[in-house]
Amino acid sequence: MGESRLGATGMGGPRFCAPLSGLDSAVQLTSRSAAPSRLVREPPRPRPPAGSARLGRENRGPRERKGGGMGERRKRARRQGGGGRGGEARPASSGQSGGGGHRAQATVPSAALPPLTPRPRPGPAGAARWRPPRRSGREQVRRAGRRSAAHGRVRVGRRFGPGAALGLGGPRPGEALWVPGSRGRRGQAEGGGGDGNTAERGLDSVAFALRVQAVPVLRGAARRARRPLQFGVPLLGACELPTFADQRHQHPPYFSYQHWEPTDQRLSESPAPLPANKHWSFYMLGPLLGPRDEALNTAGLHLCFPRPRVPKMPILEKVPHQTVAKPASGAEEPSLPKLPVPPLQQTLATYLRCMRHLVPEEQFRKSQAIVQRFGDPDGLGEALQQKLLERREKTANWVSEYWLNDMYLNNRLALPVNSSPALIFARQHFQDTNDQLRFAANLISGVLSYKALLDSHSLPTDCAKGQLAGQPLCMRQYYGLFSSYRLPGHTQDTLVAQKSSVMPEPEHIIVACRNQFFVLDVVINFRRLSEGDLFTQLGKIVKMASNEDERLPPIGLLTSDGRTEWAEARTVLMKDSTNRDSLDMIERCICLVCLDTPGGVELSDPNMALQLLHGGGCSKNGANRWYDKSLQFVVGRDGVCGVVCEHSPFDGIILVQCVEHLLKHVKKSTQKMVRADSVSELPAPRRLRWKCSPEIQGHLASSAEKLQRIVKNLDFTVHNFNYYGKTFMKQQKCSPDAFLQVALQLAFYRCHGRLMPTYESASIRRFQEGRVDNIRSATPEALAFVKAMTDHTAATSDSEKLLLFKDAIRAQTEYTVMALTGMAIDNHLLALRELAREVCQELPEMFTEETYLMSNHFVLSTSQVPTTMEMFCCYGPVVPDGYGACYNPQPENILFCISSFHSCKETSSTKFAKAVEESLLAMQELCLLPPPAADKPQAAKEKATRPRPDSFC
Repeated sequence: MGESRLGATGMGGPRFCAPLSGLDSAVQLTSRSAAPSRLVREPPRPRPPAGSARLGRENRGPRERKGGGMGERRKRARRQGGGGRGGEARPASSGQSGGGGHRAQATVPSAALPPLTPRPRPGPAGAARWRPPRRSGREQVRRAGRRSAAHGRVRVGRRFGPGAALGLGGPRPGEALWVPGSRGRRGQAEGGGGDGNTAERGLDSVAFALRVQAVPVLRGAARRARRPLQFGVPLLGACELPTFADQRHQHPPYFSYQHWEPTDQRLSESPAPLPANKHWSFYMLGPLLGPRDEALNTAGLHLCFPRPRVPKMPILEKVPHQTVAKPASGAEEPSLPKLPVPPLQQTLATYLRCMRHLVPEEQFRKSQAIVQRFGDPDGLGEALQQKLLERREKTANWVSEYWLNDMYLNNRLALPVNSSPALIFARQHFQDTNDQLRFAANLISGVLSYKALLDSHSLPTDCAKGQLAGQPLCMRQYYGLFSSYRLPGHTQDTLVAQKSSVMPEPEHIIVACRNQFFVLDVVINFRRLSEGDLFTQLGKIVKMASNEDERLPPIGLLTSDGRTEWAEARTVLMKDSTNRDSLDMIERCICLVCLDTPGGVELSDPNMALQLLHGGGCSKNGANRWYDKSLQFVVGRDGVCGVVCEHSPFDGIILVQCVEHLLKHVKKSTQKMVRADSVSELPAPRRLRWKCSPEIQGHLASSAEKLQRIVKNLDFTVHNFNYYGKTFMKQQKCSPDAFLQVALQLAFYRCHGRLMPTYESASIRRFQEGRVDNIRSATPEALAFVKAMTDHTAATSDSEKLLLFKDAIRAQTEYTVMALTGMAIDNHLLALRELAREVCQELPEMFTEETYLMSNHFVLSTSQVPTTMEMFCCYGPVVPDGYGACYNPQPENILFCISSFHSCKETSSTKFAKAVEESLLAMQELCLLPPPAADKPQAAKEKATRPRPDSFC
């Protein structure tokens, strides 16, 4: 490698090589094979003679000072003999091409130009020299003219990112590192047309070791005040590329380094030596290449270590800095552990224990033998367990894909009631349509603010409460709130994430009004619409939807059908380009806002919940939905408001956190009157068009009929238990959730005389990409307690019942902790089953026998969804003969949402809700009994050993 030099190009002046004598001892090339280079000074090129013209700002005409009229500047340059593209006047004798850009200065006469061929440079004898490639005389004249022209300052809007820490291993000889000053792209940013062949274009380079402070070129007041944004970057080398030429603009991106001492406010224009062991700030200068965006995309700092006659120099792309969500303290979220794989024998033993009391004895013995064969040391179970351990090492979460497919994407049932939960807000009191639209505008504004937090990764990291409190939780689910879409499939759906480096971020929402769909752009001309703008645009949508002449078929009904039927209908829709465009707009939107018409029923809690769950059918607002989208905000004219969510991208607690943020924003916004802004220049919202063939009309009729059957079949009630709340439960030294789960088991036993497999979701967000696992609440201890509470013939004392109650609470709490720490059985058995599908020709008997199938038939599906604001969550049963039980414990009351199906004669939501109330009152009476004196030591021992419960979704 030859000697290294620092080339610096001033503003219109000749090029110099800075003598870095003070850095000789500090030079350390990072190449493994290259030795430190001796830095020498190149003889300076002649400066312009005193008589040469240098036009400053004060000597230019008004058009040049304003930087306008590129065509006019070219004409003036040609008349004066320049003949180039620049905007400055030139002496007729210069014979140079123009330089382009504002703040330009005339160049020196042609006689004063430096030689155009590479001159010999000093160096050690026999050292390999790199020389620029030979060019024609015309090419040399053209390039020299541009080199000598003055260039404006590149307007760099962003500082160098953390990826500019350039000393990690160092580039090899002949390689280059590109650190963008703004939004540069590979290839185009270097000005080389994207081929990256820098060596063939020629460059002067220097290798030096100096720690500098990198700053962007400042603008406005910050630039005048000279207050740069500084941060340390260890530079291992720098080069200037004087012969790079952008293929479109034919302007070389010069990079000039003018140093500036922190203690001195003056920029040094002379290439003085840079003292070692100091921190410096540098400015990056270059030409203004055409449009503003392209100028921003062209700025960059190139680092390289050249070698002789390198045929091609690869460009190492900067790795984008991945920012993570930060907690309130500002520290980065620590890396989360991977979900552990429970021991196989532990899972099989727990499985048998959970099912023994739920099946007949003979059936259990048969299942026990099958499980033992599966778990033999040389059996299939151990082989699958080993494959599962290998999968854990290769993936972030070994069960997430299996769980998502099994829980949601493989389910062929319709989304309304069966899969999509609803969150119902407190009833709003709208006086007229304007009040409805103001609420909707405030809600949309809150959505945009919350999405901005997500896009900037500014959302504080959630932390666990209760057991293992303070542990950070995975935030991945939050980023699926506004960027997910469930695409229907013939056999399996697909969860589509809109995040893409190619497609732009969505900047529109879809507004559903009177079964019509409209595109509302929320960002216009790079400006987010204000609440007044949104209010006005929503008013336009309501007016457009009222036009009966342009009413289109209710295509939204198709999304309420079964997933296979909707996939078939979508395939037919996609045959027409108009339908494809409309579907694309819906699938890429931020969210849906559904402006509902009055439902015509009494606005009780159950009726409001039904309006959100299924819209009242096709005759009301059932077609004013698009169930595939992750979030649908419903704002009814009668004050019924809430959100319907497609559940596959995120869990219930994520939805609650988002909605509470939105409601706080709405409450704050309603304190100020939202008026219509002057938005005459804003384009009107666009109606989505559909072309419906007779086949689509048949699908619409079928979907409407099926939705009506779902509406009639749902048995739903909301019960507010207001005798006591979680405050009383905590006074009894019980986990509120464990207390309520035991109460639900007692209520089910009162109604049906048996216990059945129960599902309660437990969050495993402590681990990477964690979602939920199952808490099996129908424990043997719970069965013993409910039998004692309902068997009035047995002589069971109250003290014995109390001990059984405490045992049931303890067992429920222990299983909860086991699930929260990744040791539950359901996810583990699911992963073993799916691995068996992959490696076996047919499923093992373990996963096809009756007990296992019964263990996954969850007759009682429960979930705790606590809120801090006035709202509640509800959903439907997951099996035809089951219950859906969602509860929201508050300090002094508990709200239950109970659902079932009328088609099952054994279930009744009203009876079950009444049984829950009776069970809670009986448990209260039991807890208030004075404990016997002999039980006090045992109670003290239990208090010391009882684990604290955790919260779950």
